[in-house]
Amino acid sequence: MFDMDGTLVDSEKLKSQALVKACSHFGGLVNVDTYKAVMGESWEQVTNYFFTKAQIAPDFDKFNSVFKHDYQELLFQKLNPNPYVFEFLSVLKERGKKVGVVSSA
Repeated sequence: MFDMDGTLVDSEKLKSQALVKACSHFGGLVNVDTYKAVMGESWEQVTNYFFTKAQIAPDFDKFNSVFKHDYQELLFQKLNPNPYVFEFLSVLKERGKKVGVVSSA
């Protein structure tokens, strides 16, 4: 079993960028390092932390919609596998190993 974020792909930095961009959309100002304090926490904890730091109080559903759009755009444009992921998974496949992907998200 492999964790997706941070193990197979480095999507956490993109999530941080999308959070910053979404906060900006609602008039808040935070930087990408803000995410380090809540990485791995529940989405509710993450967004509440960002809302507090950015001093914003957006509608949760509207924020999620903006975030989702921004995050998907970044994933499409910039997401790459971590080094040697394809090679390692190929070796596992050759050996007949079953693999799974998990995520706390």
